[in-house]
Amino acid sequence: DNTKACPAAVATPTALVFGHSPDLTQPIQFTAYPKSGEPIKFQSDTPRRCLTSLSLADNGHIYAGTWDTTNTGWTALLTDLAPE
Repeated sequence: DNTKACPAAVATPTALVFGHSPDLTQPIQFTAYPKSGEPIKFQSDTPRRCLTSLSLADNGHIYAGTWDTTNTGWTALLTDLAPE
């Protein structure tokens, strides 16, 4: 049940990217599901965020819209979907 986890998803030409905030005190969790191969899991570098949207720009970058616990909005650029 992701209805309370601030979920968002976006499709790219090569993958479906899903993100959610299972616990607002933790970083946002992302999973990229490529058309072929295993899913790639990664997380945001900042905790205490709620994911509000994921969008694909014309240049292929994925942008994540979020809000934090102080209701200050910001947008983070996801630049790399490669596993660590």
